[in-house]
Amino acid sequence: MKIFFSILVCILSFAVSEAQTLQPIIPFGMTVLQNATTVKSSFTSITISVRYSDDNSVVWTSGSLTSAQVNFSNGDLRYDLGPISGDFKRKMYVHTDVDGTTKDFPLPIVPYSIYAITSGSYAGTVAISDIGSGTSATTSGYFTSASKSNPTTAESVITVNFPDLGTTNYTPIISITSLGTSSDDNEIKLPLIKNITSSSFDVYFEETVTVTQNLRLNILLQKY
Repeated sequence: MKIFFSILVCILSFAVSEAQTLQPIIPFGMTVLQNATTVKSSFTSITISVRYSDDNSVVWTSGSLTSAQVNFSNGDLRYDLGPISGDFKRKMYVHTDVDGTTKDFPLPIVPYSIYAITSGSYAGTVAISDIGSGTSATTSGYFTSASKSNPTTAESVITVNFPDLGTTNYTPIISITSLGTSSDDNEIKLPLIKNITSSSFDVYFEETVTVTQNLRLNILLQKY
């Protein structure tokens, strides 16, 4: 199976002299586009890592990802690398493993230039059912899991988990789908987003009357 990669980079312009110390980090990684025509969306796992060319040691790894954890767009496979820190005077390369089929690609990092990602977005859903009862929350798309707690019979806190973005500089954008009776599902107050980390955030809900809802959260994470 052949895999083709292109790496989109945008240069952050820094006037760095040789006497200055290069900040050894790429804050938001890199966006990798993979020609997915030879990689089916039903593959079991893909692992992407950044390694030093001289000794093959791992600088950064995505860990094992499923097809649901990467973004497909117009036939391309998109995943953001990083944050990457290390010795940028050493050459690096990208190593990919798709169900045991491996391929290496050069990484264009040079000592006195820093390459950053293009901004990425990630989407998925979380089915939470009723606000005030139950602990189940079913995820799809980019989200790996979600947990639900009920401080009272009229409140709910949903914790949404996803692969580490390496930054808290993102905005969760949420819309709500009614899966039950519209008049009951609409008896909720404005949801609040709390406790943002690089790999999770909480959504707080309160219902205005004691009714049973059946709700699904449609979530888009947008980096900035």
